[in-house]
Amino acid sequence: MIKKLPKTLSIIIIVLFNICLLIVLIWAVTLITTGSLSFYMRHYVKYNTEASSGYNLQELKTITTTIIDYLFGRKASMQVVINNLDVFSNQALYHMADVKALYTGGIIIGSISFVILVIALIIIIWQFQSLNEYLLKTTLITLGVILGLIIIITVLSSLNFNLAFDFFHKIIFPDPQKYNDAFFHIYLKY
Repeated sequence: MIKKLPKTLSIIIIVLFNICLLIVLIWAVTLITTGSLSFYMRHYVKYNTEASSGYNLQELKTITTTIIDYLFGRKASMQVVINNLDVFSNQALYHMADVKALYTGGIIIGSISFVILVIALIIIIWQFQSLNEYLLKTTLITLGVILGLIIIITVLSSLNFNLAFDFFHKIIFPDPQKYNDAFFHIYLKY
């Protein structure tokens, strides 16, 4: 007979499972989408990006492939040269270096969440008899709280998008210098 887990530990495992499942799903969708050249190319055609950007589809493909390779760590620089001109400004390169750091952090968080998810799933399967009485209720409460937070954030963002946008960027760029550098022109020395 398997020893029953304490109620508090059971609830913690179920909550961790649900939170990690959500993180892993978001992580997987993000990786699949941001790593898909065809996704971007379809949208370039759909929104006639050639006309608004001044780059043809082959040039947009080169630019996008470079960005994807940069985000996934296959290239050290995101800069692309087309017709002997740099595509990205120094400010864009500097900002994308911070975005890449966030992206890399997201991959680490996604990987850790995946490991926790697998461990929690094993425990849930192993302890299903004792966790069963808490599983549905705890899952619904956890998902309800997450959904509630998403709704609150969405409503607040729709009421004052600029404030929400500013707040979001201050969270992901807590260093005031990095925050300012993301939005104001800077010069880099290479």
